[in-house]
Amino acid sequence: MWWLRPVPWFRWVVAALLVGVAIVSDIGQSGSTPYPFAAEAMAAGEAIGDASVEWRDLPIGLLPDPNLEGRLRFDITAGTPLLPAFVDADPIVPEGWWLVDVPLPHGVVAGVAVRIVLLDPPTTVAGIAAGPGVGDAFAGEVRGPVAVPASAADLVARAAAADAVVTLIEAGAPAGTEG
Repeated sequence: MWWLRPVPWFRWVVAALLVGVAIVSDIGQSGSTPYPFAAEAMAAGEAIGDASVEWRDLPIGLLPDPNLEGRLRFDITAGTPLLPAFVDADPIVPEGWWLVDVPLPHGVVAGVAVRIVLLDPPTTVAGIAAGPGVGDAFAGEVRGPVAVPASAADLVARAAAADAVVTLIEAGAPAGTEG
């Protein structure tokens, strides 16, 4: 007579308590937190400002903790989450260097090492691209900021003003995405 066995009330109560605790803990942890997204397309080397950040709610722990201190390593489009891997906290311009606006090859991104060739007097200066070039690439009039050592800043600035500068980048150096 199997149906006359005593009912296992204790097991049923324990099972119900376990299911209840699991449901309560699952509901209690499902929260959201604001996370930064790009509100507009941003170029590599650009500092992240308050106007260029859009905050959206995401589940807690879905993405790593954001870091908005620094500059972008890559070109990003609007709506991209600002992950810590996209932000570089190291400054582009070394201490004591100066920024000079010089002609740049099309597609140069911030942080790329460049060689500036001065035509008069004939010499070369090592530099670092500090931002993307701006201008008409088809007309060959793309200019952008390049960091140069303080000892060569005056010479490079005079040559750039006289349009006697050619800027070189190494073959295979990273280039930005064209929009």
